[in-house]
Amino acid sequence: MKKNDNRIAYVVMFFCALFFVLFSIYSEGNWGGADSYSHYRISRYAFKYPHLFLDLWGKPVFNILSSPFSQFGFLGIKIFNVGVALLSAFIAYDFAKINKWHASYMAILMLLFAPIYFIIIPSGLTEPLFGLVLISAVWFFFKDRFILSSIIISLLPFARNEGFVVLPLFLTAYLLKKEYRAIPFLGFGFFFFSLIGWPVYRDFFWIFPQSQGGGDQGIYGTDSLFHFVYSIDDILGIPILLFWLFGFAFSTYAVLKNFRKINNEHYFYLLVVGGFLVYFAAHSVVRWLWEGRSLGLIRVIAGVVPLAVLIAIRGMDEILKTVERHKMRSLVIVFVAGIVITLYPFFKYPVPIPPGGEEKFIKISSEWLKENDLDKQRIFYFDPYLIHLLNFDPYDQSLSIQGVADKLQPSNNMSLGDLLVWDAHFGPNEGGVQLDNLMNDLHLQLIKTILPIENFKVLGGYDYGIYIFRKVEQKIIQEKKLVLCRELVFGDSRNEHLITIDGKKVLKMDSQLEFSPAIQVPVAEMQARDYLEVSASARIFLKEPLEAGIGLFVLSVDVNRESVSYNKVELATKATDIQNWQETSFTLRLNANFPEGAIISLYVWNNGKKNLLLDNLKLTISGF
Repeated sequence: MKKNDNRIAYVVMFFCALFFVLFSIYSEGNWGGADSYSHYRISRYAFKYPHLFLDLWGKPVFNILSSPFSQFGFLGIKIFNVGVALLSAFIAYDFAKINKWHASYMAILMLLFAPIYFIIIPSGLTEPLFGLVLISAVWFFFKDRFILSSIIISLLPFARNEGFVVLPLFLTAYLLKKEYRAIPFLGFGFFFFSLIGWPVYRDFFWIFPQSQGGGDQGIYGTDSLFHFVYSIDDILGIPILLFWLFGFAFSTYAVLKNFRKINNEHYFYLLVVGGFLVYFAAHSVVRWLWEGRSLGLIRVIAGVVPLAVLIAIRGMDEILKTVERHKMRSLVIVFVAGIVITLYPFFKYPVPIPPGGEEKFIKISSEWLKENDLDKQRIFYFDPYLIHLLNFDPYDQSLSIQGVADKLQPSNNMSLGDLLVWDAHFGPNEGGVQLDNLMNDLHLQLIKTILPIENFKVLGGYDYGIYIFRKVEQKIIQEKKLVLCRELVFGDSRNEHLITIDGKKVLKMDSQLEFSPAIQVPVAEMQARDYLEVSASARIFLKEPLEAGIGLFVLSVDVNRESVSYNKVELATKATDIQNWQETSFTLRLNANFPEGAIISLYVWNNGKKNLLLDNLKLTISGF
């Protein structure tokens, strides 16, 4: 098998390259969201604004290497990441070949088709390049190119900030190897970027003041210490994870077996196994303990997937050693593993990648601005994808400005005629501007509302929507028009599930009644030009505690008995809510342009068939 590894590896590389180029071309969306477009625009305009090469949010190593590709548009930066991924895969293969592991070409498939790595290749994200820098440093270390290895690993924090956590592992490795000459070069990256940034920022130590703190304590929160462990199937996939576990077990055994006699097993464990675990653990701890420092995106682990693959291919080698005398068994194991590993991410993620929900509506907004010749006005915005679609130079403030300085009265920073495009994701979170502040601003006139027909929530629990304002001398107050008000009471009903409490009839819901009677209103009865503001309320008496997700207050819009908009809130579940009447309510905005025949329904779904009482189901709809 080993004799044909080179030939097989080149064939695999060719077809993988072809696939990922086509994957990039035909994917309208990308898994990196707005971050991809932000990285792209820094890279794209770095030649025009040279200080962007050193932008620490964009990552200097990424900015410099990707910028020639970005001149060919967003597809160019995706092709750059394809090249980065293929080079990383080849290094993983060569590493396995150097160690004479069976089926070394499988390292290519393991890396490129590890689910999270697979899906971020056609993007503008920095994780693939981070992985390339890391595996390159490991590769050169095992080739005894210690100074080159040291230089490369010194660049890691400038590929992604958290790269510094693996530097002590390399320092330890050089000390154990007694390669003291390599140690000073661990500072090469810091010295190099400090030196070239000195004329720009007039400070040799510019890196410290220019570093940006990650996260936002108000929106990111914390999570379980095992947040990334729980997502391991979406990161590595079960097939690769199984080989990883074998590789980890064999690597641990090999080190413990000859613990005092340092050899390559120790260095593999220190740099590869240790590198993966330290990075993984660092992100886990930060997500667990430091509120606001991590959003918990599993894609960050993609940066060390190349190391995980080296552990996994080591595991496959150990398995194949047990059957190497039976060539057919070896071939079957490799063939089945190759098929399963290659197909696995297709069941995890969409291929090609469609535009996300937010991307679709930002695109609608950009098209509306162009159609109405409003893209000639200066635009204040929050979602960077908007300016990408409008093909603006994002650094030319005569064309556009991201965010506003005055969060309470945004019009203070705008000129007459300027537009402000607020979206429910970036506006209140990264932008720090609440919609109510815009609605109450006497110099901002709402000119367009773009809402999804099927409501969905984004970061911070906000209902997604886009609101476009124009600065005017004095806004025209648009009073909302009450479209209807319906209330469902049970006083005159003879429903068998009614009981009388304190002289008033209420609905008893239990195992015999899963759905309450509903308030139903045809959308055709409502006159609204832009959007509907819906308020719903009900009085609930809980006789027993409700688990999360049990007991739902539902407002749906159905067309031909199929839901096109489904919105729900959970009923009260606090201990103080039991054996007391509580009012449950919610308010949301919905697009007024529902399909013909749409019907709005408001009801309580007792999906756990618990014991509760219902009174005064109420629906109020206003039109704008």
